[in-house]
Amino acid sequence: MIDQPRQSVHAEEAAASIESAVHAVPESVGIREPPDFEADLAVHDRYQSFSGEVLRLALLGIGAIGFFLSKEGRFSLTGEARLSGVRESLWACLIAFGVACACALAHRYWSTEGVAALVDRDRKKHKNPADPRIEAADALMNSSFERSSFFIAASAFTLGGGAIALAVALGLCLTVPTK
Repeated sequence: MIDQPRQSVHAEEAAASIESAVHAVPESVGIREPPDFEADLAVHDRYQSFSGEVLRLALLGIGAIGFFLSKEGRFSLTGEARLSGVRESLWACLIAFGVACACALAHRYWSTEGVAALVDRDRKKHKNPADPRIEAADALMNSSFERSSFFIAASAFTLGGGAIALAVALGLCLTVPTK
């Protein structure tokens, strides 16, 4: 029984040396290991989660406008309130929330397209580093990521603008006296 723990220690050392030898062999004979996309996919997942939250909040804002308009009898949206800019603020926030939704969806599309191009490019590099299609895949990946960066920034800013416009509409509505 005393030999078993010693035997497992030797087995672990042997497994570790075999694993290091196996990883050293591909480089020495020119065989490349496939690229690891785990970190790239983790970053992509976080960006997708962020754009999903922006989309969710923008849709919630559109629902808040609908609720606000369904209570029109409670708030004076005619007469003095109309002159004070409540309707214009509601239209502005509706448009801003709609643009935020569209930009969040566009970000989700283009970031997924960029990751697909990244995987495609790296697979082509792995098979044949001299493949002329690598440059085209690289250009597609870069343009997709540039577009997704624009759309995630645009969705965040328009969501903020819509929230400000909604706050202005609520503030104007609460300060305008009703008769």
